[in-house]
Amino acid sequence: AFGVGFLLVDSSERLLTALRQQVLTLLKWLVPVAALIVVAFSVALAFRAHALLAEHHHVIRAVWLLWLVIVSVYLYNAAYQDGSINEPYPRQLGRVIRWATPLLLLLACMAAYDLWVRIDAYGLTSSRYWGVIVAGVTLLYAVGYSAAALRQGYWMAAMGRANVRAALGIIIVLILTLTPTFSPARLSANSQAARLAHSAALAGPGDFMTLRF
Repeated sequence: AFGVGFLLVDSSERLLTALRQQVLTLLKWLVPVAALIVVAFSVALAFRAHALLAEHHHVIRAVWLLWLVIVSVYLYNAAYQDGSINEPYPRQLGRVIRWATPLLLLLACMAAYDLWVRIDAYGLTSSRYWGVIVAGVTLLYAVGYSAAALRQGYWMAAMGRANVRAALGIIIVLILTLTPTFSPARLSANSQAARLAHSAALAGPGDFMTLRF
């Protein structure tokens, strides 16, 4: 039944187009909600960041900041689609969303800082290695979308070019991770071994578990 349903939908281009348009329209109107959340996060960071940065602590866990940026990027693309819609929102709402977009760069930078604090304190692991890659990807998108938001003209008109550049960057980075030089296992093992060599007297059994495999 599932396969027959897909066959029927695929055979009716008009039905498929209408269904896709409905889903994208629904996601498009979640962009103002995402922008509101981004602004709220940024205000919270503004109040907490200075004291915590001075103490070399992370402000908010990187995973939440990265998820917020990634979901925002996904929703922005639902509004942008293929770039043929010049103004997907009323003028004032579109302008507010533009103003909120550069805050994605702030959140991506804070996520990268949080990862740096963790790696500096506990060394590099495979999960943190991939976290750094995700943080780099979100920075690419945040920079590209911020530049698109600040440009004059149609709503986020440069998003298409930003998407292509980010996709090419992701391809290059993923190819590099398959090489011995940038192998996550090798870099993580070297990082943990160097950390233990400098603080072997203070290390406990749990500190050696990362190197077990």
